Amino acid sequence: MKSKLMYCILAILIIGIISWASADTVSLEPTDDMYTDPNGTEVTSQLWVANWPGCGGHFERIMLNFDLSELTGQTIDSATLNLYKFFTAPDGSSTPTNFYAITQPWDEDTWNHTQHIQYNSTVWASQVFTSQLGWYEIDITNLVQAWVDDSITNYGLVIIANSGYKFSKFRSKEYSNPNNRPYLEVSYTPTIMYGDVNGDEDVSAYDAALTLQYSAGLITDWENWQLLAADVDGDESITSYDAALILQYSAGLIDHFPVEEGGKIANFVDAKVRIEKASNEIHICTSNLTGQNVIAFQFDLYHNGEFVSYELGKISKNGQIAVNEKDGLLKISYMNKYPLEGSGEIISLEFVNPVQYELKNFLMNTTKINPNSDNDLKSEQFILGNNYPNPVKTSTTFSYSISENLNQDVKIEIFNILGQLVVAVKGENGKAVWTPKDIPNGIYFYKLEVGEFSQTKKMILMR
Repeated sequence: MKSKLMYCILAILIIGIISWASADTVSLEPTDDMYTDPNGTEVTSQLWVANWPGCGGHFERIMLNFDLSELTGQTIDSATLNLYKFFTAPDGSSTPTNFYAITQPWDEDTWNHTQHIQYNSTVWASQVFTSQLGWYEIDITNLVQAWVDDSITNYGLVIIANSGYKFSKFRSKEYSNPNNRPYLEVSYTPTIMYGDVNGDEDVSAYDAALTLQYSAGLITDWENWQLLAADVDGDESITSYDAALILQYSAGLIDHFPVEEGGKIANFVDAKVRIEKASNEIHICTSNLTGQNVIAFQFDLYHNGEFVSYELGKISKNGQIAVNEKDGLLKISYMNKYPLEGSGEIISLEFVNPVQYELKNFLMNTTKINPNSDNDLKSEQFILGNNYPNPVKTSTTFSYSISENLNQDVKIEIFNILGQLVVAVKGENGKAVWTPKDIPNGIYFYKLEVGEFSQTKKMILMR
């Protein structure tokens, strides 16, 4: 029963990680498609290809072009051209073809359909279209990568049949049924410049402000590449701490991000937070933060009142804040390029009338602060970082942080994808090292468990 439960937990974890870091896929219809025929036939809803001298001659060639501007600079994992064949030669013969890169500009509205277009002699793909009707998938990954890299100019491609073969006919983008139109499906792993969430190839304070707004829920429609670019601490979430790191980077205070070191975890913040309520105001104060490198905090405040305004405290007044208030939920995210020093009030909140409230999800940097019955908030005592390197080749290091007031032995347990324990590695001084031997490649999971605390993360063994 325990192994089945572990398997379920790991399966859920796999899905979560894949959804966060998976490749992007786009499906593109042609901007232009047509076929050329020296004999003058033209059917705009069809694409013909043949190279056969019989019956007066059939020498049709198919031309297609796609707008790839959104893929500029990306690494293409796969690019598949999909064509729907609806007609084959009456004798059931096949049509072997080659795919070439066009070398001159054209468009379907102005190109003379009786004139074949110029092309480079390099064969980028080959396909035999048999007598079978339906969808055909043609791999043109290398050609699309060449277009995206701008190593050749994207004028589209031309499909030419081998000499002596009769025609195959396909649907064009003008065909009435959109389900049979040609399309190009491209899968790519986004090229990420960490911190550059607006895609202008620069990391600036504006990127930090956008990340801060996202952490407060003011922005909700980011694409996958933006999520990856913003996660500069590598913990697979976007918080005000990510925003503060981006701000520090833009100011030249740091020269790289934790994610570039394999997700090195932030220092454990040992702090207490006190909530003082006075009439229609809530004051949030902290114990001494000097020397703890606290550059960010965030929290959710559920309330039954009408929010009016906020004011930063004396130790946080030089930072930046994002405030999102809606339907009784107040989300606050704060960042500062310089660490907070001293103790005292960090923020006060004003409401129209006295309110009842519940404070949740309080983070200082990446350390979670939990409220207790006395309205003092105490730090969560465990943090498990990302292993590095990942994928693992010869060895990998696990990092973790445990409150100093605990005196317990630490071990990292490693499980295979079936939830079976592979090995337990002893930890010391916040680190544990695993050197796998005689263990097959694949997906593995490592777990830190101390008392009631447990956290599991994924890694890949690939040698």
